[in-house]
Amino acid sequence: MTQNISSHIGQTGSLSRKGKIQKITFYVLAALLSVFFLVGFWDIIPGVVFGWLPDSVLILIHPDFELLFVPHRLHQMAMHTILWGLVLGVVLQLYRPERWVAPLLQPLTMFFAFHAVELAVGRYGGGFPFLDIPLILLVLLHPRVRELFRWPHLDWSMAGLTILAAIPWVVFALSQAEFARLNLPTDAHAQMEHWTRMAVFAVLMIVWGLLGATHLPGWRITAWTVSYGSIIYGLQSLVFPHQVSAAPTVWAIAAAGWGVVYLVATERRARAVSPERGEVTT
Repeated sequence: MTQNISSHIGQTGSLSRKGKIQKITFYVLAALLSVFFLVGFWDIIPGVVFGWLPDSVLILIHPDFELLFVPHRLHQMAMHTILWGLVLGVVLQLYRPERWVAPLLQPLTMFFAFHAVELAVGRYGGGFPFLDIPLILLVLLHPRVRELFRWPHLDWSMAGLTILAAIPWVVFALSQAEFARLNLPTDAHAQMEHWTRMAVFAVLMIVWGLLGATHLPGWRITAWTVSYGSIIYGLQSLVFPHQVSAAPTVWAIAAAGWGVVYLVATERRARAVSPERGEVTT
């Protein structure tokens, strides 16, 4: 009996050590990725403002903006939405990661979306493939990783809204992917991978929309990201209708309106969630 007790204590101590190593590794990896993303994608912060400035003001800020930003502002704003989802999904893991399961899936699904679109159009290199392994490791080391392999429960009002929007988003993704596939040598947007990224953006509005409809902890952050992306795309198309990839007026209003409706559904659901159900609303 004494031997059994000693064996149990030894196993418990071994499991405890493994848990500590896993926890430390998780935080170190999350910190390294956070620094990399914040340094590498620092322009997403001023980009939120720059995207709305008149052309003349942008050129005054920096002459290079006339070629690098002015004709690409809508593409840049869409890409910034993707990057916000990426950065938030990793940075939030530094504080109570058990609360941020859904946001952690944002960067992972983003990279899978990039690979899928690049495979479809036959153009590679825009999805940062060297980051796949660190992100997969981060997911596997997450303290609530087991929840990721369970069939997710959905809020059907939010899931229904996402399914409703999926048809126009798929049509848009296919059109952008076709432009990427053509790869015209005189097309600056193709050389900058903008068509591919816009197709990825459309795919993620669907994937993240469904992710925000789950009961995974942190779903509200993902839902906000989706609402922001759809509203920004719609408003950019209305304010700058001559931008490449801008939606026609009716569809621009629909995109912005859908984002608002999805946001309202998110907040109504968040207020209705009871602590007893174990959901995290933020």
